[in-house]
Amino acid sequence: MFSSGVTSDLPEDITEKCVLCFEAAVANHMNVGDAIKKVQNEPLKEVDERFKGQRWARNSAKKKGHNSFGAFFFRYKGAIKFDYGDTNVTINVNKFAGGNSQSSVGIGRRK
Repeated sequence: MFSSGVTSDLPEDITEKCVLCFEAAVANHMNVGDAIKKVQNEPLKEVDERFKGQRWARNSAKKKGHNSFGAFFFRYKGAIKFDYGDTNVTINVNKFAGGNSQSSVGIGRRK
């Protein structure tokens, strides 16, 4: 049921671990919600450790005077998207330099 359609802007090694984890969940006949939790709780936890306390170079310029932090921002954003049967599953990750992280999930039908 799991097709190999994966799109990600996460680091390559974390993407590979997410794919293996999702494939294992599908092979064990987990429902979509449990497969998502498995990916969030296992390979995506590496984002916390890898980017802990770091600042990242800005990927888009803002107007001068609108950003008091200079040339850095304090959040790492990444996402991975799986094609699961006729469903698209997207897991977004936000890691803040202060130590907090959050993730969100989007599930939709393919057209």
